[in-house]
Amino acid sequence: MPSRPIHRGRPGPGLLAHILVSKYADHLPLYRQSQIFAREKVEIDRSTLAGWVGASARLLEPLADATSEHVRKGQAGFADDTTVQVQAPNTGKTKTGRFWAYVRDERPWQGGVSPAVHYLYSPSREGKYPTEHLKTYKGWMHADGYAGFNKHPEHEDIAKWYSSDFDPNTPDTDELKLEVLKLAKKWKPRKSKK
Repeated sequence: MPSRPIHRGRPGPGLLAHILVSKYADHLPLYRQSQIFAREKVEIDRSTLAGWVGASARLLEPLADATSEHVRKGQAGFADDTTVQVQAPNTGKTKTGRFWAYVRDERPWQGGVSPAVHYLYSPSREGKYPTEHLKTYKGWMHADGYAGFNKHPEHEDIAKWYSSDFDPNTPDTDELKLEVLKLAKKWKPRKSKK
């Protein structure tokens, strides 16, 4: 018998991929997937599907870690967050959580590395979360004006350099910032190839 992704498990990689895509890309809950399988005379309990999802997540952790490392190695990154409704335990209600997207995409300036996005979840928008997410990041982070991105001493939001209150003549303005501003004024985005 060929090896299976889950030790001593029955599902093959195709079935696991189908379940994960159905759950996360198509937003099909596991209880509904169980009902769909049952309609085809394949009895798979929701708890079994949940176990397979958890085991699959553990199998994919090295890929998520490698993606995170790749994103954090970039000189410049992009960050944003969005709301997501999650179940509040023992209440029968939902609460608002956050997905944080950290992006490395050097294609606009002809960089040779593959673009990637690393997603992280937090239960709120407190500044401690992006600070923790970016604690090892040493580059420039392009983000909206959310102050939570500026809590780490190694980070500086480039967007504020363009604001009306930025004075390039202050003593703390270093040569690198001035050079970036000069380049930004000359930069023109590439036209997309259609």
